[in-house]
Amino acid sequence: MAEIVGKIGGFYATSGTGTEQASESHILSTGFAWLSHKNVLVTNVYVGSAATSAESSRWYCTPRGKLTIIDRTSATDWFNAKYRWWAEEGETGSSKGIVMQRGGFFNWSIDNTCDTVETTDFDDSGVKQYKPTLTGWTAAAERHWITGEGIGLKGKMGSGVAMIVKFYVEDIDTDKGIGSTSDTGTRYEGFAHLTGLSPSTAVDTLTNESLTFQGTGRLAYEAGA
Repeated sequence: MAEIVGKIGGFYATSGTGTEQASESHILSTGFAWLSHKNVLVTNVYVGSAATSAESSRWYCTPRGKLTIIDRTSATDWFNAKYRWWAEEGETGSSKGIVMQRGGFFNWSIDNTCDTVETTDFDDSGVKQYKPTLTGWTAAAERHWITGEGIGLKGKMGSGVAMIVKFYVEDIDTDKGIGSTSDTGTRYEGFAHLTGLSPSTAVDTLTNESLTFQGTGRLAYEAGA
């Protein structure tokens, strides 16, 4: 184990509408399966090999494309998924939307939270007891203002469509966009809505922007492509 220097971090986010994958079938392996693409936003999951099957109501998928179905009848069920995916910058499919590094970022932070409810009763001998309920996360990032970059991110605010965001702890890979396994480096990935974009300037400093995000769904920690 070793310490990590923050200078090799990075912030990436989706741009464009992405490419639609209208129908894709797989067999689950111990309750989950990897989709054919990464950087995905799944909209519908059907229990069965066709999009005409009954729709699943309990599932989740990481941006990397690991789909887990909770209300399955078997750990090896067939399923069908509909989703959008974004290419790495420079890869095939990038004309429909890409995951790109946003310039000028020099700081980011993530807040993982878990709500609790009190369960204290007479049997607890005067000591408070709690149970966890809902988890969630928020994030913030700061960057130097880059000409032309603010418009792209500002357009995400209020769109109602979550964007994929990636917060790199170690963005040490120089081959992004070369192939489907090029997105390496330790990082946190999740779906989020941009909730704030606040530029500020002073006469003796660079113009900066602060961004805030509200996560929707699970925040995944990834260490490979």
